[in-house]
Amino acid sequence: MLPTEHNEKRPAKEIESWASYGSGPPKAEKRLEWLNRYGERGLTLLTGTEIEPGILIAAADIDDDAFVSVAREILGNCPSAKRGKKGITFFCVVVKSEGLKSKQLRDATNKVGADILINGRSTLLPPSIHPDTKKPYVWEGKPLLHCQLAELPELTARKLNLLKKVIASPHVRAIVSGVTTHDAGVAFVAMLVALGCGADEIGTIFKSLLPEAYDGDSLRELDEWIESAERKGFASKGLDARTKKKDLLALVLESNVELFQDQLNRGFISERLPAGGTRNLLLESEIGKQWLRKLHYVANGTAISTQTLQSGVGTLDAIARFDRPKERLYLRVAGGPGVVFVDLGREDALVARIDSVGWSLTHDCPFKFYRPPGFQGMPDPAPGDFNGFRTLLGLDDSSAALVLAFMLNCLRPTGPYMWLAIEGEQGSGKSVASTMIRQTIDPHASPKLRLADNERDLMLHAQENFLITYDNASGMKNDISDALCSLATGGGIAARKYYTDDQLRVFTFARPFIINGIADFAHRPDLLDRAIPLRLRAMPDGERRPEKVMLEEYECIRPRLLGFLFDCVSCALRNEASVSAPTDIRMADSAAWLVAAEPATGLRPGLVLEAIKSAQLEAGFDRVMNDRIIIDIMRLTEKFGIVGYVGALFDALSPFWNQQDKSTPKSPALLSRHLARLAPALRKQGLLVDLTERSNKGKRVKIWRADQDPTQLLELAEVDRGHAARETVNRRVFDIQIVPGAAQATMDAAKSASSAAAEKSPETQATKRLPTGPKRPLRKKANRSSAKRKHPKTSGRGGK
Repeated sequence: MLPTEHNEKRPAKEIESWASYGSGPPKAEKRLEWLNRYGERGLTLLTGTEIEPGILIAAADIDDDAFVSVAREILGNCPSAKRGKKGITFFCVVVKSEGLKSKQLRDATNKVGADILINGRSTLLPPSIHPDTKKPYVWEGKPLLHCQLAELPELTARKLNLLKKVIASPHVRAIVSGVTTHDAGVAFVAMLVALGCGADEIGTIFKSLLPEAYDGDSLRELDEWIESAERKGFASKGLDARTKKKDLLALVLESNVELFQDQLNRGFISERLPAGGTRNLLLESEIGKQWLRKLHYVANGTAISTQTLQSGVGTLDAIARFDRPKERLYLRVAGGPGVVFVDLGREDALVARIDSVGWSLTHDCPFKFYRPPGFQGMPDPAPGDFNGFRTLLGLDDSSAALVLAFMLNCLRPTGPYMWLAIEGEQGSGKSVASTMIRQTIDPHASPKLRLADNERDLMLHAQENFLITYDNASGMKNDISDALCSLATGGGIAARKYYTDDQLRVFTFARPFIINGIADFAHRPDLLDRAIPLRLRAMPDGERRPEKVMLEEYECIRPRLLGFLFDCVSCALRNEASVSAPTDIRMADSAAWLVAAEPATGLRPGLVLEAIKSAQLEAGFDRVMNDRIIIDIMRLTEKFGIVGYVGALFDALSPFWNQQDKSTPKSPALLSRHLARLAPALRKQGLLVDLTERSNKGKRVKIWRADQDPTQLLELAEVDRGHAARETVNRRVFDIQIVPGAAQATMDAAKSASSAAAEKSPETQATKRLPTGPKRPLRKKANRSSAKRKHPKTSGRGGK
């Protein structure tokens, strides 16, 4: 990617020979120079860049909206695209050896309908500003950098030629209009048959060109048009492709395989392996297509064409979705009453079976497992213990109990799951510990991810990973915090489907996850209540070890660590029925599982739950003490509890808040929600909050400490919010100064200077100063009518 020229689409003019960077990225010094010089500019993607050996990044810029749908169908599933002033740009890859070049595709009127960008071209990336509209480009689907290479469709010579013929056809405009489509449709279908398209592909292309609300006869006549074109001999190549598709289907159906759909309505093929296990492949994945290529090659001795493969995959997927039963797929861990199965990721599909007696390796598994891209194998487990892993990470008794608790929690057959929150300063080994825990439970080619920025990406992570690890988090948005709560407990999240406005895709997963960071990346109490907080101390300079050495030692102890965990799971299955769920911890089911497994851990009885509760209490205390609102309230309740309307509490506190601070409530309603959310955490810290029902004056609140008498509370003064002296009144009511320490002297001077004037004000006369001694009688509100001056009655107009 290169910085752009100001208000233009091209790269910055100072960058000479910019097309040459397609053969290799600029040096680090040059990138740093560009960052400092062009930090406020947009970014443009240099197409034709070799992103992997033999693979080039490309883009199909569709300028005419009439061709957007048909281009999407011809190119294939495009997970990443961008929109600007008009049309859409799809991102794809090309094979270097095919020798494809950039070109413009023109329609029948010689107007550019699409611009294929491959070599020596560039295209702006969101959120760069469009030079004409002055608005940013936007992503449709996933940002390009969030896509795996295998997800991007391949632009082949056949696809390019087909798209060129469709755009250039003189009949396509009539089909797009939906008016008088018969003659244009017959000619257009004949052209597609001549190009070697099969019936399914022709139907897909033709439907994508028609208007969305089309209700004419052309769709019903389409099969007849195709057969007529084939009878007239427009191309025997098209007939050969259809025949080859049937041969492929026959090969699949005659093989020892099973077609089914999973809980997400995706088509799968289940292959029975010679050793006795089964392997489940997603039909539309690259692995599934590779299996079909091999099947065709072994049977016929020739490679299958891309067109025949695509058509065959589409038909098999339709059979799996509409003619086969729906079955649940599991990722890494599955189980039922009294048994747990763990997919070891081996080529022979061997799994670990754990029951109350022990564990063993077997091919006999009643559950179907799915292995997404990046899924890696586990070593064969061996008898062992936890001491080697504990020593490697340098864990004390409490920290070792927390780590072991989380790992056993991951091996439950079903959710909900506790999550692991690892905090520590730089050099404490957070990332290394997270990686080792992840690779023990769910090995993956990319063990660490960046924290998702939206709910859709979070659920996609959950779809492709059993144990998710988010590395170096510095904070999270409230909606992501809520989504993580749902992920831990197995709640569902609905998100808009790609390229649609009115279709929702519902995700329902329960997954364990790890988040590590320096401090305070999780702040909402409902998420912290589901956590196992772990704090790692910084390694002293003399004790630090290279990460490579630690990982090598970890690989040596990994089989014994896995065997030890399986022993503990067997113990949990043996004791699960006789253990009562703890009532003083949020995730009671997970806690009961840990209590059941504890006898096999070698730890002191009760240590696991004690460590979790202590860590949660400490994390909750830190959360409370980092909250400005709660600190102010604790100062108010230092001597007495308080009672009154939330609006009065807001009036008492808000003058001392920085209005630019987004963390402080901006209204009494937001303060009420803030207190309601923090009430459970405050209760653990000995501060009780009681929000009663709402009246016509607002919601009332009681706040007191555990060692205070809840019947002897100080009434909050009701102050006119528009009165200039409200800050003085509230300071006198509470006899306390809620100000930063740096401003204390200024406050004292201001209070002394204004004391005489404040004593004479009506509001001060109406609100007497509260007593400061313990358990004094509750102040009664002043009778405002008695404070008014009485005037003698008048008789007659103007007379006394």
